[in-house]
Amino acid sequence: MPDYLQGVSRWRLPELINNFIHTEVAAPGRQHTFKWMLANGLIMWLFDGLDELYAGDGDFFHQLLEYLTESDSQAQILICARHSLLRTSETLTNFLAEFRPGPQEAIRVYQLNDWEHASKQTYAWISLEGRVPLTGEEDPPQVSQLLTTITRSPLLRALSGLPYYCNLLVGEFKRGTLPEFSDDFSLIEYVISGMIRREEEKGVLRQEQFVHEGLREWLETVAYEFYGERFTGVTRTEVEDYAQFFLREELSEEERLDVITTLIQFPLFAPGAQSGVITFKHELIAEYLAAEYFLKHLSNDPVWAARSLGTRTDLADSLLLRYMASRVAGRPGGLQLVINALRTEALPGRAFANLL
Repeated sequence: MPDYLQGVSRWRLPELINNFIHTEVAAPGRQHTFKWMLANGLIMWLFDGLDELYAGDGDFFHQLLEYLTESDSQAQILICARHSLLRTSETLTNFLAEFRPGPQEAIRVYQLNDWEHASKQTYAWISLEGRVPLTGEEDPPQVSQLLTTITRSPLLRALSGLPYYCNLLVGEFKRGTLPEFSDDFSLIEYVISGMIRREEEKGVLRQEQFVHEGLREWLETVAYEFYGERFTGVTRTEVEDYAQFFLREELSEEERLDVITTLIQFPLFAPGAQSGVITFKHELIAEYLAAEYFLKHLSNDPVWAARSLGTRTDLADSLLLRYMASRVAGRPGGLQLVINALRTEALPGRAFANLL
């Protein structure tokens, strides 16, 4: 996963494997040992969320092919990636063109479909009843009410096809709050605002402890850094340092330490693979908050925004780009700032295309 590339200067498969071994394996061995275990069917390799590695390392797929095609190889490898990589990653498209995948071939391409009614129904049972329904068993009232609510709204029906959004909707239903949403952005915003509100209601955080909009801007800053680190995580020290910027000066040192300790445990975060590293529980929320950060800075410096986005190879179909595109016209300066930058500034590499 991206966590295992923390601190790596080059995004390459050997560095990824090496970091994984030294992070997760109790008695670290050599890479050769892991490759031998793979070839002999003793382990499987599963790659998840490493779209930039697949796109950026020209040898990645050919290295994996070597393991698959060795004499008597029993290697099994699963690569999970966004569907857009089939169109945007030159290394992947060339690899698939050269080695045509198929049911009887060593290489196969699977596509995860959105959840249909049966999957949502089972998930609702597990979430609300704590078990899987028996064959032919009728839905209890809670499950029936949730499924009716989701089915009645075309948007909720579409959003709940993605397991993560289905999970969010079930969570709001449990709390007795499942309003209509205009799009997936409004659902994410509702969840983030709700988490902030619940922390305030518990009394663990108060807006008066922060500068104006400070809590929200702190979250957006951490998300921006997390996004900039290719979802590998942000160190605890960085999270603490950013918090200092948004706390009111008049807080005592003891109050500041209490608030920072609480922020480290904010419910949007999860522990990273390495000690002292914090990640977001879901990349979609991190992308949304990072997009807000970009939008706020786009008005002041569109060239900076373009160049920052210009380092990305994974923007196609990303929530971050969709959200920015849908909201930029409503921001101060809006599209005109973007148009001016495209017309007059020297934007290298992908910076121009991504801003466009």
